[in-house]
Amino acid sequence: MKIRRFSLLIPRSSIKWQDEQLLRIASHFSFLLTAGLPLLTALDSMLKRESRSMKKRLTSLRHHLQQGHSLSEAFQQLGLPSFFLFCLRMAEMHGDYAQAFQTIEKYYQERIQMKEERRQLLRYPLILLTFILLTFLFFLLILLPRLSSFYASFHVPLPPLVQSILQWTEWLSSNGWIYLLLSSFLFVLLFGWLIRRDQLWFTRWMNSSWFPLHSFFQSRFTLFFTRALSILLQAGIPILQAIREMILSTPNRWTIPILQQIEEQLLQGKRLTETLEHCAFITDECAVVVAIAEEGGGVGDQLHRYGHLLQVQQRKNWERRLQWLQPVLFLLLGAVILIMFSLLFQPMFGFLQRL
Repeated sequence: MKIRRFSLLIPRSSIKWQDEQLLRIASHFSFLLTAGLPLLTALDSMLKRESRSMKKRLTSLRHHLQQGHSLSEAFQQLGLPSFFLFCLRMAEMHGDYAQAFQTIEKYYQERIQMKEERRQLLRYPLILLTFILLTFLFFLLILLPRLSSFYASFHVPLPPLVQSILQWTEWLSSNGWIYLLLSSFLFVLLFGWLIRRDQLWFTRWMNSSWFPLHSFFQSRFTLFFTRALSILLQAGIPILQAIREMILSTPNRWTIPILQQIEEQLLQGKRLTETLEHCAFITDECAVVVAIAEEGGGVGDQLHRYGHLLQVQQRKNWERRLQWLQPVLFLLLGAVILIMFSLLFQPMFGFLQRL
């Protein structure tokens, strides 16, 4: 089978798709295609129900399909997210579009649910964090300069820390914020240029033990790897061809060097288990699951189950971190108030002692 290059760059359309819209599209096609309806018939059925703006997009989709474009290419013209396009590209290999839309439907159902849970968990911590920032800015920009003028009128010396804060505030209130923004912008540009110039360098940097987000990228790559590879293996695609398709169609550019290293190891005749054991971006549990599956068969099914368990585990970890965030913010608020109180009234206590 000839492998075609599939670009996941953002196409001409700059339409912003909401998760609820993508879920509605996936649910509609999943239900009708599973019922046995042809693709264009399912699309026409959806055209009758949608709003005017959605009808315009779906009409454009039908036009691209009638021109001979594949389903993934037609959806790409509408600017759909890369994961949506990736699943459709995989479906074009194994021919089961209903399964692809079911995967997309389940993904966006879990995504919407997770976003709602995060929104509920983050609402109160964000209110606390906003209050802390506003309190700090009020102290820094309003209260501290006025109290320093008051102390200066009585010739009360300020602590060295307060003097340093005042100097930094004066510099920031003049043109300092412009230099900070410009420096941050240049740093982001330089970092992005380095990543685009050498993706392998970025991958090696994430692989280093001192990289603070290594575990995050490891779990994220493992989840992507298990999801994508399980879909392809369950469709009967050979392992090497599946890895090659993942390289060509991955939604995340930083995963390409990792997948290429896995492909090279497989081309050298190594088993998938041995390859994953030496990959720093694959969790140890995933390598064990693959080793058991290679002995007993059904690697695709086992990867699918493990991917689901990994996603549940990531969600629980996220919830646990957010639960710890609230007491940490309370402690931070208390520390900010204590520091402010000490800085403001320490000179006054010294002045009263001299009296």
